[in-house]
Amino acid sequence: MQAADGEMLYKIRFYSKEVNMKIFGFNRIEIAIAFIVIIIAAVFVVSNLSGVLNAANEKAAKKNLIALRSAVALYYSDNGGSYPSANIVQEISVSQKYINKIPFVRLSDHKKSNAIAIIEGNSDKNLDTGGWTYKSDDEKDNTGKRKGDIWLNCSHKNLDGNVWSSL
Repeated sequence: MQAADGEMLYKIRFYSKEVNMKIFGFNRIEIAIAFIVIIIAAVFVVSNLSGVLNAANEKAAKKNLIALRSAVALYYSDNGGSYPSANIVQEISVSQKYINKIPFVRLSDHKKSNAIAIIEGNSDKNLDTGGWTYKSDDEKDNTGKRKGDIWLNCSHKNLDGNVWSSL
């Protein structure tokens, strides 16, 4: 049965009464508009999610830096005032006495890494490759770091506006 406006009417029997009902649905434009609204909402969610992930990675990097510095300090204390040498990875993590393993760091400008770059001799370089950097000797250089210092190998700024290698 068709209504006057051309839409289909269906007779539905409720108990003993017959009721004429129109079947309503969504046309293509309404579906397209709903789809566009969902896409716009998804863009906002993803952009906020990336900011949350960056903040979480930064907090993890700071905590891992504290853990590495604590491992170096424990090594120093246990070894009569000697800092780990250029073989810092083996000296602080192989026995798992000071730290179980060298932690990974993931900053927004670098790939995930747990590599430790060793600074020896007169060096003014911050390699800016991500990961960690360790000063293994007493020689004065332009990094401003001393023997036994460990820091993030990144010259970019964190969310607080501080350069990572200055922490």
